[in-house]
Amino acid sequence: MIPPDVQYLNLALFIQQLESAFFERGLSRYSQADFVKAGFPDWVRGRYMQIAEHEKTRLDFLQSAVTSSGRDHVAPSDYQFSDNDVHAFIDLSEAITTIVAGSYVGGLHYFSNREYVTVGASILSVESRQASWINSAVRKQHPWNTAFETPLSPNQVLTLLTSFFDFDKMPAQNRALLPANLRPYPRLWLAPRLVPGQEAEISFQNPNVQKNERLYAAFLFGFETIFAPITEREDTTIQGADAGHDNRKYFVQIPKDLDVKGTVFVVVLKGTGNISEVRLDDQSTVAGPAIAMFSFGANHAPILW
Repeated sequence: MIPPDVQYLNLALFIQQLESAFFERGLSRYSQADFVKAGFPDWVRGRYMQIAEHEKTRLDFLQSAVTSSGRDHVAPSDYQFSDNDVHAFIDLSEAITTIVAGSYVGGLHYFSNREYVTVGASILSVESRQASWINSAVRKQHPWNTAFETPLSPNQVLTLLTSFFDFDKMPAQNRALLPANLRPYPRLWLAPRLVPGQEAEISFQNPNVQKNERLYAAFLFGFETIFAPITEREDTTIQGADAGHDNRKYFVQIPKDLDVKGTVFVVVLKGTGNISEVRLDDQSTVAGPAIAMFSFGANHAPILW
């Protein structure tokens, strides 16, 4: 039986392997000339090289910590990153560093070893600084979100990161080394632009909802969560052989309170007809999370693109 502390160390390593692979691949694909041609100052790629060095150092450290415990460490997966130019690489780097920061905020309480907690807190601090630098100095958006970083559960983190690898095809030995019951939720897709106070379409696989249940969207930022009911409609544009099949579309009113909140994580839940009884847990999760951005400037006004 692998001690829980070592399982969560392996989870941290599992996440770090992906993050390190992302930066290593990106810098091998995009040269200094590519960054300058994309419109970025000549110092930006140099900072990314420093971030990549940090990622490699943390990777080696976590792997050593696992092996020092006398246990095997997880093996890297086969990653598929979607960026095909410098701008996409930078956008993806911000998302990944933000997810990793949230993984430590939501995951440190699983450790009983205080030394592991201290190490995790140290990694969290640098991850947050890197995410802040990318989003503000490079992307010219908000350097932080609210007064608190959003905690993400292991399954929420895994769901976000399986955009880049197939969980079912990862090295077989990894399953026995990672925490029990670790699994991704179904994917959630959001409309390209979300505007507080307006309705937006969201997409996810057909949910298994009972007659007495309905669907809700949960918007997570810092330590706050806003719930909103999801509206289901039929897609009347489907004709011919596909007519009569499941052709539901889902919509949600984006809460006005999300204005200038920065990065928000959206999760689809199922619950009773009483919104006050909705719970954010494994049993209630239908899909997600997905990332939504409500950027703001130094004057605290929304940044509109």
